[in-house]
Amino acid sequence: MPSVDLPWIIQIILKNQLKQSRFVTCQVQQQVKEFEEIIYQRKQPNVNIIQWFDTQEQIFQTMQNQSKLQQEYHNCLKQILSILRTKCNNEYLFEQILKGNQIEQKYVDYLIINLDSMYNIANKHVKQLKGFQKLIRWCTLELFGGLNEFRARLQLKNPNAKRMMIMNGKSKIDCMYLINQTDGQTNNTVLFCNPNGGYYEYMFYDCNWFRFYENNKINVIVWNYRQYGQSTGQINPKALLSDANTIVNYFKEHFNIMRFGIQGYSLGGSIAGEVALLNNLDFLIVDRTFSSIGQIASKCFSSRIRMLFNIITDWDKPQYMNYWNYRGHKLIIQDSKDEVIPYVAQLQVAVAREWFSPYKEKYFSKITSMLDQESTSFQIFFNQNILNHQQMKVLLNSLSRVVNLIIKQHKLELQMEHIQDRTLININQNQHNQQNYVELITAEELERLQPLLYSMIEILFSLKYNNTALIELLIYNQDNFEEKIQCFFACCFTFGMHDYQHNFIQQYSIFRQAMTEFLNLQGNQNDWENLKFDGQIILEQFNKIVDRFSEYMDDTLQTNNLNESTERGANIEMKLTSHYITKIGQLINVDCGHNNNLTELDYNHVKVFFRQIGIQ
Repeated sequence: MPSVDLPWIIQIILKNQLKQSRFVTCQVQQQVKEFEEIIYQRKQPNVNIIQWFDTQEQIFQTMQNQSKLQQEYHNCLKQILSILRTKCNNEYLFEQILKGNQIEQKYVDYLIINLDSMYNIANKHVKQLKGFQKLIRWCTLELFGGLNEFRARLQLKNPNAKRMMIMNGKSKIDCMYLINQTDGQTNNTVLFCNPNGGYYEYMFYDCNWFRFYENNKINVIVWNYRQYGQSTGQINPKALLSDANTIVNYFKEHFNIMRFGIQGYSLGGSIAGEVALLNNLDFLIVDRTFSSIGQIASKCFSSRIRMLFNIITDWDKPQYMNYWNYRGHKLIIQDSKDEVIPYVAQLQVAVAREWFSPYKEKYFSKITSMLDQESTSFQIFFNQNILNHQQMKVLLNSLSRVVNLIIKQHKLELQMEHIQDRTLININQNQHNQQNYVELITAEELERLQPLLYSMIEILFSLKYNNTALIELLIYNQDNFEEKIQCFFACCFTFGMHDYQHNFIQQYSIFRQAMTEFLNLQGNQNDWENLKFDGQIILEQFNKIVDRFSEYMDDTLQTNNLNESTERGANIEMKLTSHYITKIGQLINVDCGHNNNLTELDYNHVKVFFRQIGIQ
């Protein structure tokens, strides 16, 4: 959205628009050819084909400001339907075709001429989808897959939908109200905020959230940001917030909404949190969003890039504070292995940092943002209260060796799939030491170690909160290694304490027992002692982390007795529950990446959230 991201935005918009255009073009060509086969009686008649032409005509009839090519295509549709609705021998032609009867040759000729014209128009469009033409045609009306077509499709599919242009000063906000409730039902409505580069016309078809709300009879307000679709005005953070607030006020005034909530997807999450807070909305859902744009810049690139970003734009705001301060029902949906938003820049992590931060919102300022101090403040807390620098360094060394060993084992497995005859490099056993045994271990030695390594991996995967496993985070991406470990345990004690079936303290007790038993095994492998040594360090330092987080939360004197920490788990959970709605909210961890749809199971968890807050 900021000016520095403009080429990326154009790329997203072009990709989305061209995808839709290709899809509709192929569909048109397929339907035309199939109908020609039916007319020539080479294929069984199909009522869906006739209905498709009728629907196409309705869509193009609804569309405004058609291009010349669209008008030609629409004329062909009208000619075809006019012929099909012609009566011959007291029966419509389309009825005769569906019965498989032969129709007069002149009608066949009329239909084929117009069908061929439709196909040629679509074929011409396909040729224009290649090369430099793509960029030229992005600035013009698409024949297929354009916003006007998909808006018409949306309105045809939702006959109760109400489109409106809401004025905010001199700017127009293009909105549509999708009414999913039936007569007599309570009006529950959610305002949907698009991701970066998103248009509501495309989002409705690409994003399954709209099917979810339709199935659960929750109305949805969709809208386009400024400079998107038919919304006007200059885009900037203040303007987006102002537009969203204007929409909320408009719908509160003109519609009898009983429960009014908001949802933001990706970039939309940063808007949704502030709008929910300012308007005291009934619920807030933030789907795969970030703590702040500056955090993404810092974690994906560097803190210097974040400083530059702050100098040239005003987009770096502490969006996580809006979520934190909002007092209504709230839900975070996050993929911890998100390929766009790094784990340590995600909203879930920011909430965990804030939960344990001794400074809270007082420490945030423009200078704090420019100097990337949110992470630094939490790391200071961690080193002072959980593990000091030296202890953390010891843990990092051992954990990174185990992670690298797992990665090396995985690469070996991939190699064996493609190369059967490999050369093994034999290294003298005396050369091995704790610092370099991972680099020096041979493929043959690694194969012998494999059963024990797999057992350790399985145990490490059991250390998780809300389906987020630490070892998976570290293997997936080794950037921000130290901060990931610190933030993971903070999230365990923030979100992992609410899961009554899999309370983190209880889960850790199981992990600790399994790891202890594993480390007591006897192994003859050359590197078992090295692996065992690292495992002992990992368990020892993890024990300290869990125990000290427990002490910090329980506000008791420091103790090394982990059994006491486990017994205190219920008390900690009770304390957390009192802040459950007002501070932390709920978390659903998904595994679908940043741009894909949630699974059916994920949506079932969302349904539980709505049921808990009295909607459904």
